[in-house]
Amino acid sequence: MVQSGATTEEIAQALNQEGFYPPKRRKTFNAEEVRALMRRLGLVTPRIPENQASLAEHEWWLPQLASVLQMPTVTLYNWVRRGWVKARQQSELPKHWIIWADEVELERLKAHRQQPTGAILRQRWQGEVPVIAIPPVSN
Repeated sequence: MVQSGATTEEIAQALNQEGFYPPKRRKTFNAEEVRALMRRLGLVTPRIPENQASLAEHEWWLPQLASVLQMPTVTLYNWVRRGWVKARQQSELPKHWIIWADEVELERLKAHRQQPTGAILRQRWQGEVPVIAIPPVSN
C-alpha cells in the first residue's frame, strides 16, 4: 500500500478492516502508529533540513543520525535533552538540532542502543553513573 501512494489514514483503515491490531494498549491502528511503523521499517526517509552546508565534519542532523542508529527521533532527542550526546541547535529558524558523532561516538551510541531497557535504571539503583551519561570526549 505504501508503494501505491496510500495515506497513513487509508493504511490504518485497511489494517483494521483486515483484522490486524497494534501490539499495545489499542484495539485499532491510527495514522500516527502507521507512520511510526513505516519509520521503523525504513519505508520513509527522515526529513533533513535543506541547508546541509552548515554541517561541520562529524555532524549529523538529528533525524539522519536517528535513522543510522535505527531508533526513533524522539528517543535521540531525549538523549540530547539529557546531555548524553554532544549537540547544538541552529541559531536560525527552525532551529534544527545538530549532533556531533565521529566513528567512536557512533559506536558508543550504538552500544548504548543495544542495552536492555532497564540497564540505566539498574546502574542508577546500584549507585553507578550510567556510561551513556558520561559526556563524549570532544575533539
